[in-house]
This record gives sequence, structure tokens and C-alpha cells, in this order.
Amino acid sequence: MARISLDLLQQFVQVGRLGNVSRAAEQANLTVSALSHQIRQLEQRLERKLFDRGPRGVQLTGEGRRLMEAVGHHFEGIDRAMAGYRCRREDALTLSAIPGVMSSWLVPRLARLVAAHPELELNLQSSVELVNFERDPVDAAVRYGRGPWPGLVTERLFGEWIAPATAGATGSPLPAVSRPVVMWPSSTTPMRCSAAPWRGWAWRWGAW
Repeated sequence: MARISLDLLQQFVQVGRLGNVSRAAEQANLTVSALSHQIRQLEQRLERKLFDRGPRGVQLTGEGRRLMEAVGHHFEGIDRAMAGYRCRREDALTLSAIPGVMSSWLVPRLARLVAAHPELELNLQSSVELVNFERDPVDAAVRYGRGPWPGLVTERLFGEWIAPATAGATGSPLPAVSRPVVMWPSSTTPMRCSAAPWRGWAWRWGAW
């Protein structure tokens, strides 16, 4: 078999990490069709199916997991090595936030932020994925969670009441089970938090 390019393997690792071709294409500055073509090309070269495609994204097959275990850590090592050479601009901020907070809380306040700091170049990423500050080009992230998380500086923004919408009434008050926090990296420790607060609610009310 002819030598496989590192570009194909790098795109495979990125898609495998994110489980979503659209997000991987955005990070790689490629179109979805171009990235999909590269993944198909790799599968054809290896004569193996690497991903199962579904309506909510892609999942690694058994062959895909074996390939990820073999090559994934090498690309992570390259990312760590290159992180020290990335120039962080003091006038730029990349912020990742979950979609609900982004649209309902952050975006309505952007005009005031830009007016107060016209020199700031703000890059927004809407995602529910956990942020690895060692690997991802992100300066801060807004996620649900209680904290604290080792190696990260966290600041509580506000609390929130959540409740499920059902056809029938439960007759019981619903507790707040999570709150958004903003996380700033103070070391190379990845961010660890839960983006699914319903587990705590369901456990408390005997539905889990």
C-alpha cells in the first residue's frame, strides 16, 4: 500500500475527536464536502470503514477505534509541542459558549462589549463539547457545572432554574441543578464539566 499522507490521518483524528464532520470541517477551514471526501479517500485507501454515519454525527467503528488508538496520541503530542509556539494576541479573545447561553445571554450583550472595547477582536464558538485548553485555540469557555475544576480558574456567572415540559403536572417544585460558569485556563489541564444537568434532576426525583 502506498504511503498515506499525514493530512488524511490528521483529518481523521479531528473528526474522531469531535464526532461531527461539520465542526471538524470548520476547525480545519474546509467545506464539509471536502472533509467528507478526504475521510472517504482514507477509508478507500485502507479498505476499511472507519465511521458509522448517523443523523447526530459520526461514530468510530471498531476499525476506526483501533486506528485512533494507534495514531491519535501522536497528533496530540504534536499539538502540545506546537502550543508553545502559538502567538496569543492581547487584543483578541476566543470564547466558547453553549448555544443557549450564547444566544440568550451573550449575544444581546455584545454591542455594549464592542462599544466599551472597540480594539478587541472577539471570536465566538458555539459548542457543548468540553474544551481542552491545552489543545484547542480557546481562551475561555462558558459551560454548565458546579466546579471547581483542577487547573482552571472559574467564575460563577448566574444561577438558573430548569424544568422539563410535560403533558401532565408533577405537582412538585423543581430545583436548580446546575449553573453556568466561565472557565479560564491556569495550566494545561483539560476542562472537565458536565453539559447534561438532567441526570442530577432525574436522580433526585427518582426518574433515573
